[in-house]
Amino acid sequence: MTKLALILTVLMMALASPAAAISPEEVMADVQLEERARAISKQLRCLVCQNQSIDDSDADLARDLRREVRLQLSMGKSDDAIFDHLRNRYGDYVLLNPPVTPLTYVLWGLPLGLCFLGAGIFALTRRPIKKIDAIIPRDDLAANDAANNAPVLKWFGLGGAVVVVSLGLYAVLGRPDLPSQPLSIRTAEIAIALNAKDQQNAENSRLLRHAKAEADGAPSSVEAQLNYAMHAARANDNAAEHTALSRALALTDNAPSITAMLAESMSRAAGGMVTLPARALIDQVLAVDPDEPRARYLKGLAAYQDENHALAISIWAETAEITNPADPLASVLAANITAAAKAGGIPLQGRLAEFTDINQAERINAMVASLEARLDENPNDIDGWARLIQSRRVLDNTIDLMRALINAAAAQPNDLNAQIIVLEEMLERDIGAEYLSQADVIINRIKTINPDGLELLFFAGHFAALSGKNNAAAEIWTELLEKLPADAPFKPFLLDEINALKNQH
Repeated sequence: MTKLALILTVLMMALASPAAAISPEEVMADVQLEERARAISKQLRCLVCQNQSIDDSDADLARDLRREVRLQLSMGKSDDAIFDHLRNRYGDYVLLNPPVTPLTYVLWGLPLGLCFLGAGIFALTRRPIKKIDAIIPRDDLAANDAANNAPVLKWFGLGGAVVVVSLGLYAVLGRPDLPSQPLSIRTAEIAIALNAKDQQNAENSRLLRHAKAEADGAPSSVEAQLNYAMHAARANDNAAEHTALSRALALTDNAPSITAMLAESMSRAAGGMVTLPARALIDQVLAVDPDEPRARYLKGLAAYQDENHALAISIWAETAEITNPADPLASVLAANITAAAKAGGIPLQGRLAEFTDINQAERINAMVASLEARLDENPNDIDGWARLIQSRRVLDNTIDLMRALINAAAAQPNDLNAQIIVLEEMLERDIGAEYLSQADVIINRIKTINPDGLELLFFAGHFAALSGKNNAAAEIWTELLEKLPADAPFKPFLLDEINALKNQH
């Protein structure tokens, strides 16, 4: 299933289809923070897998750890602080590259100890050379040497074997940063993932160049400058983002919302720290618009980084008061309030307790019930479905989320993206077999909207296989294979799936 999801993701990027592949719910909107999260995850061990990082693992515990990393990053924690936090909770074993401490002496020292043991055995079992007091016939001398040296050779061979085996184990298993074995099986998968990342980076750079050309060609367009800033952020180009936002500020006479965006950009460039220049901009924004959410969030983050936890809680709680519970910021604020209270040893009582991550779910549930009632009366409210889907993602209830996605797709039957998002969610969550009839309806809609799309062939083959129609699935994917570019990196995987379907018949 993971392989199929990977094929689909790369397929979407390589072919630049109209449907944008949806990101997993845990991915952060901030590109730089997400890259830091990925880098940290690659250094953390999945506690229920065999020597695999949480970045590679699909286990529930690995997913929880990834969410914890992103929560800590959203709170402005440094990479070292996050590692320390996880070590305190799970021990050094959570690190793929654990430090050399008294607790890990055995891990690091055992292979070397075995080497010394082998050398010691060899040294102790060597027989000293005795002084020859009489001349012994040559034949008898040879026989006597063979007899005397037999135990020595035996122990020498054993000691040498211990040394060789120890060094081999240390070379293969003694590096805790290695991903799960055997690597040879994962070589092609890793190559595809790297290729996909390269393609995404190349696409981000292309879009950035295009956005820059538009911004340079329309210097008086605020929309063009903001579009340029957005693509610069995605491409991790802080200098370009700063330039674009500065232009937009000049065009809007220092609009508070754009000033707050610039402060956020400056903080990202500083690795998530709210710097003094950024703080000056935040104060400038709040003096004009005290309710600007981005500025308020950053103000609280600055207080948290100053270890003024009470002030951070106060700012974030006030921000939560004016934030829609369905807004992604609401869940971030709730988590941050809880974390700040824990870090500062501050009990949350009365009104403050309502904004913890526990009560946040209750607030969202109440809002969702009201929203669903309105959608029952007006099922064509596309914006309402979008808010409901976002709320369901926050609450992370698969059944309710799928119901919202399916109903939203039915409300906009001519929207290709809405249809594909539903099928992607089924694939990502590995629940397609439970929604075969709904998937069939959606696939028929896609046939009407875009009958020549490669996404149609991919999903049609996938759900045909889930339905047990292996021959039909193999035929559909063979057609897809023939339509793919010759250098498509995932063609071998698709061919493997086709052969597997034929063998199952």
